[in-house]
Amino acid sequence: LRRGWRAMREDKVALWVVAAGFIQALFEATLVSTAALYLARHVSAGDEVRYVGTATGVLLAVRWVSDLVFGPLLGALADWLGHALTAMTLGVLVLLLLVGPGTLGGYVALVALALVFVCNAGMLVAISAGANTLALRSRAPHALVGVYTTAVDGGLAVGPLLAYSAGTVLSLPVLYALLAAAVLLVLARYLWAEHAQAQGNGE
Repeated sequence: LRRGWRAMREDKVALWVVAAGFIQALFEATLVSTAALYLARHVSAGDEVRYVGTATGVLLAVRWVSDLVFGPLLGALADWLGHALTAMTLGVLVLLLLVGPGTLGGYVALVALALVFVCNAGMLVAISAGANTLALRSRAPHALVGVYTTAVDGGLAVGPLLAYSAGTVLSLPVLYALLAAAVLLVLARYLWAEHAQAQGNGE
């Protein structure tokens, strides 16, 4: 991993793609670990509370099926449009969904959250593809992939801890929106670093 960290210091794009992998994983773990709680507090009302378990199962199914159904399509889009730009576009959609229809409650919020899961799956595909592309041109491909994978695993591990700690102070919609904004900021830095590198290479 030491060689991977050294490669990141030499390549700002690699630094930001690793940061993007961490914060996206953190956001995803927060969503997955609190989906049932979010539905119970902010979507369901009255008799609908009994269906929270079913709705949560549907949401999680949407998330994992998205990898199979939408993953290849979004991966092709990322290859054509650019990994950083694709991830950032999906990040903008996530933030808009969370601060818009996601705050309305009821089935509208449920559908919005399902779309957030789909977009989040697309972000993972785009960021991971970007990390693999950077690794191929790195002097230590395996080390860079190792650092990226460790960062993603770290985000997945910290996400639930953050969710249930910050969740005692912030409402889940606010926490989701703040994390989505943080993802967007990191993706913007990733895109800017990629653009600056392309300009420096005369592309």
